[in-house]
Amino acid sequence: MTTMTRERLLSEAEHLMREKGYSAFSYADLSKIVGITKASIHHHFPTKDILAKKW
Repeated sequence: MTTMTRERLLSEAEHLMREKGYSAFSYADLSKIVGITKASIHHHFPTKDILAKKW
Protein backbone atom coordinates (compact mmCIF):
# COMPACT_ATOMS: atom_id res chain seq x y z
CA MET A 1 0.00 0.00 0.00
CA THR A 2 1.37 3.37 -0.86
CA THR A 3 1.67 6.07 1.75
CA MET A 4 -0.93 8.06 -0.18
CA THR A 5 -3.43 5.17 -0.07
CA ARG A 6 -2.79 4.66 3.64
CA GLU A 7 -3.35 8.36 4.32
CA ARG A 8 -6.54 8.31 2.28
CA LEU A 9 -7.78 5.23 4.16
CA LEU A 10 -7.15 6.94 7.47
CA SER A 11 -8.79 10.18 6.33
CA GLU A 12 -11.89 8.48 4.90
CA ALA A 13 -12.17 6.16 7.91
CA GLU A 14 -12.11 9.15 10.24
CA HIS A 15 -14.81 10.85 8.18
CA LEU A 16 -17.02 7.74 8.14
CA MET A 17 -16.59 7.11 11.86
CA ARG A 18 -17.52 10.69 12.69
CA GLU A 19 -20.47 10.61 10.30
CA LYS A 20 -21.88 7.14 11.05
CA GLY A 21 -20.37 6.33 14.41
CA TYR A 22 -17.82 3.66 15.19
CA SER A 23 -20.27 0.75 15.39
CA ALA A 24 -22.03 1.60 12.09
CA PHE A 25 -18.83 2.16 10.11
CA SER A 26 -17.68 -0.82 8.04
CA TYR A 27 -14.75 -1.83 5.89
CA ALA A 28 -17.27 -2.37 3.06
CA ASP A 29 -18.15 1.35 3.22
CA LEU A 30 -14.50 2.31 3.28
CA SER A 31 -13.54 0.01 0.40
CA LYS A 32 -16.22 1.54 -1.84
CA ILE A 33 -15.03 5.07 -1.13
CA VAL A 34 -11.31 4.39 -1.48
CA GLY A 35 -11.64 1.90 -4.34
CA ILE A 36 -9.74 -1.04 -2.90
CA THR A 37 -10.89 -4.41 -1.60
CA LYS A 38 -11.84 -5.11 1.98
CA ALA A 39 -9.07 -7.72 2.02
CA SER A 40 -6.52 -5.00 1.23
CA ILE A 41 -7.78 -2.91 4.12
CA HIS A 42 -7.69 -5.91 6.48
CA HIS A 43 -4.13 -6.70 5.41
CA HIS A 44 -2.92 -3.35 6.73
CA PHE A 45 -5.50 -2.74 9.45
CA PRO A 46 -6.68 -6.16 10.73
CA THR A 47 -9.34 -4.62 12.99
CA LYS A 48 -11.37 -1.44 13.22
CA ASP A 49 -9.77 -0.80 16.61
CA ILE A 50 -6.31 -0.74 15.06
CA LEU A 51 -7.51 1.54 12.27
CA ALA A 52 -9.24 3.91 14.70
CA LYS A 53 -6.14 4.17 16.89
CA LYS A 54 -4.02 5.27 13.90
CA TRP A 55 -5.88 8.55 13.45
